[in-house]
Amino acid sequence: MPHVALVAGASRAGAGHVDVLRALGVDVRGPVSGRAVVADLGALGDPDIDVVHVAAANDLHLPLAKAALAAGKHVVCEKPLAMDAAGAAELAALARTS
Repeated sequence: MPHVALVAGASRAGAGHVDVLRALGVDVRGPVSGRAVVADLGALGDPDIDVVHVAAANDLHLPLAKAALAAGKHVVCEKPLAMDAAGAAELAALARTS
């Protein structure tokens, strides 16, 4: 079964993720605006999506990664994971239990 990735982040960083993923043969959805994904989390419910690459603005990393983990997706997040250590710890705990 081929892997499907959603790239959340329509910036140059997001485009870089898309290029690498496609070169690896991964079916890519996006890049889509991170703010658009936060506003409408429906895309995260797509059962075909295996992994979400968070390449959006730094302030969106925590809400995007949390939502993706809650939806049962694997997450690849650009640095920083969150805007502070507490947010990063929260993500680490969620990742361990999802």
